[in-house]
Amino acid sequence: MIADATYSEQEYPTNKGRGHGTRRSGVDMAKAADAGALCLPHHDPLRSDGEPDEIRRQLGGTQAFQIDIAYEGHEMTL
Repeated sequence: MIADATYSEQEYPTNKGRGHGTRRSGVDMAKAADAGALCLPHHDPLRSDGEPDEIRRQLGGTQAFQIDIAYEGHEMTL
């Protein structure tokens, strides 16, 4: 499953209505869909290069499916 992940839960209230989701909403949708894997693209362009790794650490290990954080040039085989 591919789900928009622009905002953290803390950032979302001040950005609500801009058409982007949160990492947690992506994880929740993947759980509900019984997805085998989740890819989270569309990060805030102001994030540092290390933040996707931190996002992966925060979300990984707690799910029954693989979580992949998209990056420029990232390719997936479906």
